[in-house]
Amino acid sequence: MLDANELVRRAQNGEMDAYSAIFHQYYPRIFRYIRARLSNHQAAEGLTGEVFLRMIDKLPAYRITGAPFQAWLFTVARHLVWESYRDFCQPLPAGCCQQAIPFASAVTSGKGGTSTTPSDMALTRLRLRLPMP
Repeated sequence: MLDANELVRRAQNGEMDAYSAIFHQYYPRIFRYIRARLSNHQAAEGLTGEVFLRMIDKLPAYRITGAPFQAWLFTVARHLVWESYRDFCQPLPAGCCQQAIPFASAVTSGKGGTSTTPSDMALTRLRLRLPMP
């Protein structure tokens, strides 16, 4: 197995095998890191893929500084996890999902209530898979 810095140099020179080797070497660890922080397996897979897409985009500007390459990848992963938290926690726009809130309340409480607490609104967003504002 090649040294991470050597793989980075080769990838920066355009060698597709080096990108593939980086992906195979780091994907399991990055996925476990993200999966431990998200409750959804598919979302964790998607964010893990995004880490490597950003790596491909930003690797030409990456500079070998002596810090482990994986530290850089985990920093990208950490930022993506925080972005997903931030995006999930943004309030819904006024008037959005007003008809869906009773549905979410009924699903969670077994009643036909119309509670509009933040947790009910978040549940509505999850249940109906509404696009983020």
